[in-house]
Amino acid sequence: MGGKMSRRKIISFLLLIIATSFAFTVPSGAKPSMRLLPGTEENPVFEYSGTSFDAEILETADGEFVRLDFEEAYPGGEIGHPQLPIIRKLIQIPFGASPRISIEQIETETFGLEDLGIFFPVFPRQAPVPKIKDFRPDFEYRKDVYERNALVFERSVEIIDVQTARNYRLALIEIRPVNYNPAAREIEVIQNLRFSVQFPGADFVETRRIKERYSSQAYDSAIRPLIQNPRAWETRWLPDVNSLGFLIITGGSYGSSIGDLVHWKTRKGYTVKTRTAASLGGTTAGIRNWILAEYDTAAIAPTFVLLVGDVGDVPRYTGSGSSSATDTPYGNMDATGYIPELFVGRISPASTPQLEHFLDRIIDYEHFNILPGHDDFPDKACFLASNDGSFWHVAEATHRYAVQTHFGPAGFACDTIKARSNPNHHIATINAINDGRMIVNYSGHGGYYSWEAPEMDASDVEDLTNIGEYPFVISNACITGTYNLAECFGETWIRQFDKGAIAFVGASNNSY
Repeated sequence: MGGKMSRRKIISFLLLIIATSFAFTVPSGAKPSMRLLPGTEENPVFEYSGTSFDAEILETADGEFVRLDFEEAYPGGEIGHPQLPIIRKLIQIPFGASPRISIEQIETETFGLEDLGIFFPVFPRQAPVPKIKDFRPDFEYRKDVYERNALVFERSVEIIDVQTARNYRLALIEIRPVNYNPAAREIEVIQNLRFSVQFPGADFVETRRIKERYSSQAYDSAIRPLIQNPRAWETRWLPDVNSLGFLIITGGSYGSSIGDLVHWKTRKGYTVKTRTAASLGGTTAGIRNWILAEYDTAAIAPTFVLLVGDVGDVPRYTGSGSSSATDTPYGNMDATGYIPELFVGRISPASTPQLEHFLDRIIDYEHFNILPGHDDFPDKACFLASNDGSFWHVAEATHRYAVQTHFGPAGFACDTIKARSNPNHHIATINAINDGRMIVNYSGHGGYYSWEAPEMDASDVEDLTNIGEYPFVISNACITGTYNLAECFGETWIRQFDKGAIAFVGASNNSY
């Protein structure tokens, strides 16, 4: 740590923190890494190694702190308690099992912070921040916790949650490579760790039944990349050879308009069933009960649910946490869990002509009907980043990561519009969409009828000229998907004729 380090102070209005670039690595050694040992998918054995971490000095109204971190780590610890980097991994476990961790080997070393050139306590973890403009949360700092002469974490590795996701039972494992004694100002660093996961009580008969009943290639493709052992025990059951189930619930008079969509989905191999909301009682409970019965008893368990109609046609649920509109319970077949078993979407037109035009758009899109001379349209994406005074760098860094690690390697030509550095961000956004973008990804503040920056509102969507080149719009912002309004921003995108979007994903509540 020799030499004089410069400090670039960035005022964070969010926490009244001044984050500096006084960053260094402690202790010296290899960066942390963790892997599932080959051949242990059914009886998982993990190895972790690494001794060095990034340290950053932060100045706050309550004094200076050090933040410890490393690539791909999550912030661990309770709010107001010391924030320590953790690793989380999902594994697949058998149904009926009560999974437990067995540590087979662990090597740790304890360092005094002052011996590492750190003369400040570890930064306290802060509460998640809603994307509300000018929101100023309190700085969370439990001084009593920092007086304790004990390590923050009692265990080095622990299973912290078990959930069911369709034909998967999942356990979330948390590894804590760094521990901290605040009173002693010492950190305990894991140098090497080897642990296994056992499954006492495993019911492989029930596991096979669930796998064979609910297996879905579409669901597999979404969840398997998140799991460390996605193909565990596959030799014990039959592979999925069934068609995909597709349920459509229509409201009002829209049932007579979906014939072409049903025909097209059937030609693609889906087993399609339709019902009107009225025939199911016109209530959320009546509709969900039918979906649940199809899921548990139909020859082919559904994977997709499409609701056709606004909330007055097909009722919506109210979120328990935010009281905002949600359709998630229609896809959550496990009442005690929070991971949906079905993919749920809603088309919310204001009229029959709007619906029929949008359904034609979907069928054309799935036929891959590209305008002549516009063959590059499917390979273009646009990223729109906020100019928020505290978090502009988060949006820009997130987009940069997505482009460099995912979209770029996949062959997308990506442009980024940064509201903080581009004074013409409004017209640049309009021009990019009119030029044709397969994906439009916005990260910033939102309202019921608009994006703040890069700026775009409902009238801008209505004035688009992107005929035949309809993007999949991702709105990482508050309340742009509040579809219980007469017409929220997301609905404006899908209700246009010969312009707008093929789909819109956005929150109906305040996002974080």
